[in-house]
Amino acid sequence: MHLEFIVNPKEFRRALKQVLVARGPERALQAVDFDARADELEIVSTGSSTAIAATVAAMGLARIPLPIVKKLEAGLGKFPKDGLRIRIMAGELSIESFTFRHNEIEVRTQERRQADVPVNAALVDILAAAERFSAEELEKGGLVGQVLAAQAEAGRLIDSAAATLAPFGVSREMVQGLVRPCIQEHARRQAAGA
Repeated sequence: MHLEFIVNPKEFRRALKQVLVARGPERALQAVDFDARADELEIVSTGSSTAIAATVAAMGLARIPLPIVKKLEAGLGKFPKDGLRIRIMAGELSIESFTFRHNEIEVRTQERRQADVPVNAALVDILAAAERFSAEELEKGGLVGQVLAAQAEAGRLIDSAAATLAPFGVSREMVQGLVRPCIQEHARRQAAGA
């Protein structure tokens, strides 16, 4: 199984730069998905997605480790200015006659990335993702750590609000009863806009 496509090098480099924004060394374990279908290549990373025109010879979905994508973007200036042929197989990514090899380059069945939030997502966005997606989808999207941290922060904020309002007879459960429907409504709005 493989995917193969031809793209405009300038558009491809612009798209890679867009998904690489705000990706520092602490995100070295992340990956970028390349979804080649029909006449389009969608490039997706946590919090970012872009699509460009492509001539797709073999449709598919590939996951490329972020360090490889950074090297790929940096080296694109050395290739022809017109169509750039890219082929991705398990363990390797070829651009024209140059090949990157990495055991974490994967080719997958055609499935859409399920769980995602913006890079600098607000607390409510992350909590809404926990409402919208299953634990398995959150794990596939690499969001479990963010969701757990957001839930802990929400708990601290709810505790603080309850302590502040305790003189008025407001309990933690009452504050939580106000917050939860707001998160659920935010999740519904996200799903409707997705």
